[in-house]
Amino acid sequence: MQPKLQNEIHKVISCGFRIFFTLLLMPGPYCLIAAENASVPQPGTACLTVLSFNIHGERRNVEGWRWDQRQPLVEKVIRDSDPDIFLVQEAVDWNRKPLMQDFPQYVWLEEPEFPPGDVFKRWGRLGSGDIAFKKDRFESTKDGALIFPPYDKSPAGDPGFSDIPRGGRWAILKDKLSSNTVAVLSLHLTPYVYKVEGQPKDLFLQLSVDAIAKWASTLPQNVPLIIGGDFNRSISGELHQRLIQGIPTLCDAAKAGDLPREGAIDWLLGTSPLVSRSCRYISLKDNNIPASDHPAVVAVYDRVE
Repeated sequence: MQPKLQNEIHKVISCGFRIFFTLLLMPGPYCLIAAENASVPQPGTACLTVLSFNIHGERRNVEGWRWDQRQPLVEKVIRDSDPDIFLVQEAVDWNRKPLMQDFPQYVWLEEPEFPPGDVFKRWGRLGSGDIAFKKDRFESTKDGALIFPPYDKSPAGDPGFSDIPRGGRWAILKDKLSSNTVAVLSLHLTPYVYKVEGQPKDLFLQLSVDAIAKWASTLPQNVPLIIGGDFNRSISGELHQRLIQGIPTLCDAAKAGDLPREGAIDWLLGTSPLVSRSCRYISLKDNNIPASDHPAVVAVYDRVE
């Protein structure tokens, strides 16, 4: 073989290997590498990374919890997770705006129209979820808010229930590359009980779950749903069972990560054809300063048709 021809062949082979490994390692809408402890999907299987994180919107000026102390840790969680969709809880103006500035690759939903009343003006965003997504991957075709009882009917709430108003933020997102759509719901449910004699202590929590199931039933059948957030109840408890009964195809992502279920109150749930193939919790701390009082939950989903 002539030296010149041999050199050209070597160049072609070398170029081919470089392209192959670049595609293999490239993040994007298709996963060719499985996450740790996960099986390798078929080439071309759509991949979606979702982060749910309660970033703590209180104790702004308390030493050890100040935002300037925790912001680097929260941002490290986001950078390391590199989510396509970010479901966030307790995002208020003073912690939301810096994240919007430091992560310009994400679109954040506009604040929803909360019912009138001082309680919503003061607490609406703290008690509900928020959603951000990569602008080069998704676009929102529709979005809205869920306000849970008793605040869906009365801003004054209920005399047996003293709590900030609770709710969720939802969006229908269209994948710009595949044209697939996915519905996402970011929640922040109440940890408190109903204090009226003769009534179930979890009355409003039960009504919240029923409202979630009712909303989910309005989605088109071919649109999968991801629910994430701070549920303030264990994933192994009655609330989880009530959600599964209300939305039968829901499956918690924690099963894919072999994570402890008892005591975990931050979850990610998804419906078919989305299948979670990895899931992990992240709790960062630096010099005894935590990123938040909640762990972040990261799951990777395959769309298996």
